[in-house]
Amino acid sequence: MNRMKWSRYNMQWESDQDTIVTYNSLNHKILQGLKEDYRSIKSVEQLCLDGFLVKDQLDEVKLLKESLEFRNQDTNSLSCWVFVSNDCNLTCPYCWEQGGLLKKETNMSMENARKTVDWLIHRIVKSAAKELSLTFMGGEPLLNMEVIKQIAQQLNQKIPKVSYDIITNGVLLTPKVIEECMEINLHSYQITLDGTRNLHDSRRCFADGEGTFDVILKNIESLVTMDENVSLVIRMNIDMQNYKNIPILLRLLHRMEFHRFAALCINDTILKDSGQNSFILKEVIHILRLAKELGFQIAYGELNHCWMMSEAWFMINQDGLIYKCPSLVGEKEYAVGSIRDAEFNKEYQRQISLKPWDTCLSCELAGLCSGGCPNRDKIQEAQGQPKKVCRKQYLMELLKLKYEPEG
Repeated sequence: MNRMKWSRYNMQWESDQDTIVTYNSLNHKILQGLKEDYRSIKSVEQLCLDGFLVKDQLDEVKLLKESLEFRNQDTNSLSCWVFVSNDCNLTCPYCWEQGGLLKKETNMSMENARKTVDWLIHRIVKSAAKELSLTFMGGEPLLNMEVIKQIAQQLNQKIPKVSYDIITNGVLLTPKVIEECMEINLHSYQITLDGTRNLHDSRRCFADGEGTFDVILKNIESLVTMDENVSLVIRMNIDMQNYKNIPILLRLLHRMEFHRFAALCINDTILKDSGQNSFILKEVIHILRLAKELGFQIAYGELNHCWMMSEAWFMINQDGLIYKCPSLVGEKEYAVGSIRDAEFNKEYQRQISLKPWDTCLSCELAGLCSGGCPNRDKIQEAQGQPKKVCRKQYLMELLKLKYEPEG
């Protein structure tokens, strides 16, 4: 008879409702049960099938590495962010793109739009992908609506299964623009609110200092009224300046019944002070807990591994250069190719060959975070801090929040 052991990639905790929860990061299975009958909630056979129990001689580290490699090589579904404009109509002080203030020739041309479509079709055929998920990105992508329509119209004619998202500040989302988005089957939006009116307007404003809060809320109202198929995520960027204000914003949005139609994406911003980073991560958890109590759906974006090493994920900049991470777009030394070339360059092979998980294989959450974000490591190292940025404690709290029993 084979001896069995508890998987090294199990993480277990006790919830407030006297329930024990077990999560396995290798196969992303969840097991829940009351303490008094936890041992009997699943048979040994089922525990083995779900990966909570494994054969004693099984090399789980090898299995995880193979799983991560397979995940990064899977091209069944292709995802691409297209930066149709690197210009912006706002001057948010924390933005890693710095709007369009430091750039020239910021809008994607029609020629590059056509070449982008050609490159995507070539990539789909070569990788045998069955579907395409495309995100329009900026700067502010709605500054170049004609190119958005050009790309979507061409893809809709040539690709059977394609879906669209847009990350926008929401300022230009007028009824006319909403109608144009609906015509090309664009129904999914991410829009940022960073606080109640005064605080939001102090950091998400036009170049002349005029605020955007009321404009955005008006446009969101038009969006959910006009598009019955809308999918909306409200993003909030949390830092030392606004973390106390966000709970007030959440209660305001709840009174406005945003919880009926919007999910929330709440993220920290990368701060130079590591102590502040740790503090803000704790505050993010408190804010997420309040959001859940208020009935909001949460977009747990950080409970996904980094796609930089995936052969199915790309960013195309407005100038036609191709990247593997949105935070690297515009840094030409990190470009992995061009829409004008059929093949990638040497930088592509270097980036997809990264294995940030190699130093984390003994961690029970290695299958979840895959070693973390290489770009965060790069930023922290540039600031004179330790290169490896471990967010294990934060991810554990996110898991507890996501899978805690209701009631």
